[in-house]
Amino acid sequence: MATTPWLKTPDGFRLNPLFPRYPRSTPAPYAQLTHACLEMATHKRPDFAAVIARLEGMQDALLAGHASLAMPPPAAAGQPPEPAGSGAAGSGATVAEGSAPTEAS
Repeated sequence: MATTPWLKTPDGFRLNPLFPRYPRSTPAPYAQLTHACLEMATHKRPDFAAVIARLEGMQDALLAGHASLAMPPPAAAGQPPEPAGSGAAGSGATVAEGSAPTEAS
C-alpha cells in the first residue's frame, strides 16, 4: 500500500509524517513545486502548463550555472553565477513552515 501525503485526523487533514521527505540537498524551487502538486485543494494545484514552465525555468537556471535552480533577480543578473554546491542545493530545501517537508538533520 502506498504512503499518501495526507492523513485524515479528527481535526481535519495534515501532512503524513511517514510520507517520504525531501533530502536536505533538494533545491527549494523543486521542493516547492512538488509540494504545490500535492496540495489538498485540487484547484490550488498548478496546471500542467505551469508545472512545465517551472521545470523549464529550473532547467534554464541549472544550465546557466545556478546551483539553487533559481534564476537571480534581474538586478543581480550581471553577477557571476552561484558556484555549484552553494545556495539552496548546499543548504537543503527550506520552505515556509507547514509546507514542503524536508529531511531532518
